[in-house]
Amino acid sequence: MLAFATALLSLASLVVAQNATIQVQVGGEASSPGGIFQFIPPTINATVGSTITFNFSGSPGNHTVAQSSFSDPCNQLSNGFSSGFVFVPPNSTTGFPTFNLTVESADPIYFYCAQTAPSPHCFAGMVGGINVAPSNFASFQAAATSLQAAFIASTTLPGVPTGALSGSGAAASVGPGPFTGSFSGANTPTGSLSVSVASTSGGASSTRSSAAASVRPGALHRLPLRVCSFDFKRSVVDVGRIEHEWRFRAVADEFTEQREDGFGGELGSGARGSGGG
Repeated sequence: MLAFATALLSLASLVVAQNATIQVQVGGEASSPGGIFQFIPPTINATVGSTITFNFSGSPGNHTVAQSSFSDPCNQLSNGFSSGFVFVPPNSTTGFPTFNLTVESADPIYFYCAQTAPSPHCFAGMVGGINVAPSNFASFQAAATSLQAAFIASTTLPGVPTGALSGSGAAASVGPGPFTGSFSGANTPTGSLSVSVASTSGGASSTRSSAAASVRPGALHRLPLRVCSFDFKRSVVDVGRIEHEWRFRAVADEFTEQREDGFGGELGSGARGSGGG
């Protein structure tokens, strides 16, 4: 009888672990230890079936959660998920958008922030990992920050990710949200994806089915204007390179001249919708 009770308790513990919800803050504040460009915490361990809730609560902020790889930390994986850009207005205290990922594999998952203004956040070390060994994460983050030198030399920027619910080893059922008030998004995935994880004798298996999943219209290859102007001077100081100022203005001007997304002068005008939350 005791053995049976112990087995039941172990099974219950396994179910709880597989259905755990883990919170990750996207973006810090200027006064936060580590500054603006960070995920808090940057690394987490999660069992298959767990939900990772990314809270876009760094205020002000304009960040993404996009899947990358160990070998290419600051570019979207070809089949990787991406939340798209989520704008959080200054002085926000409630109503923060969220992006919920279901973990489908115990393999390491790498992600980064694809925002490039006022400097590439990934190059400043804004990367994260799920089920990544500490030594591997340290190497992954070092590879990301090493790209800063190339940016200083030639203003080489990371690619702008395409919003996607489905990733490698993890997927979201809907895009980030809710977008209420002044909260807004661009390049965010729309539609829905049914994600289910079932226990098997070999561990767990995942199935997906989509319902009109697509990308919210936006600047797939350009950045909306407010992305380019967000918290400019403070962030440059945080990066610690005042001499970047002329570079970022030149990049912002280039995006302004080439912009074809129909957003007007504001991030998210015409890019609102429901989602996470």
